[in-house]
Amino acid sequence: MAVSSPPGKSPPAYALVNALSVEAAAHIESAMEAVPIDEYLADGTRAKAISRVEVHDAGVVVGPHAPLFQSAAYNPIHGDLVREYAPIARDLLELLEPARRSFSEVLGLAPDNEILVQTQRIRAIAGPDGLRGSPAVEGWHQDGVDYIGVAVVSRVGITGATTYLATNSHGEAPVVAEVLHPGQMIVFSDRDYWHYTTDIHAQDVEAAAYRDVILLAYPSAREDLELAA
Repeated sequence: MAVSSPPGKSPPAYALVNALSVEAAAHIESAMEAVPIDEYLADGTRAKAISRVEVHDAGVVVGPHAPLFQSAAYNPIHGDLVREYAPIARDLLELLEPARRSFSEVLGLAPDNEILVQTQRIRAIAGPDGLRGSPAVEGWHQDGVDYIGVAVVSRVGITGATTYLATNSHGEAPVVAEVLHPGQMIVFSDRDYWHYTTDIHAQDVEAAAYRDVILLAYPSAREDLELAA
């Protein structure tokens, strides 16, 4: 599948957009309390669910559920491992529609294109001080897709989480270095950029500390899973 763009328009190499209203982000944050813990991270800092959805204006069209697979060439931590995750609950998927639409509009996706959607909460409960969490355990990386979107839903009781894009795998001379705030989404070409987000740090040992994001990818990585089968 190829990105379908209006005549004379190509998707940008990267774009920073406002994808969620304050009200929408608050509803998503509340719903993400039910996202299950990611059993593939031993420190228990990550909650994660995934679904694949099609680009439609008339509502959420969910594709068949399937695991997540990335080659070790892209993911040195979980590469070549077929990871089973729960599907995103239908009510939460419907709340994510503004972000999905923004992602689709930036890229000019066609109605039959399929997107991988992931809901992810990182808690700052690990590290030597018990107050850290890592949004990017892989370090500087690419995901092996064409385009990625990272929409921030919430930042609760934390510092850190600067998102970087660079044209090399060492992160030298980054072209983007932004702390994304709730409602903001960065969309970028995974072919052109490596990306990384720094650790989060809890501000108060007694208080909740987490960061919620929606991750979107096109294509949906279903083909990678089929190749691994």
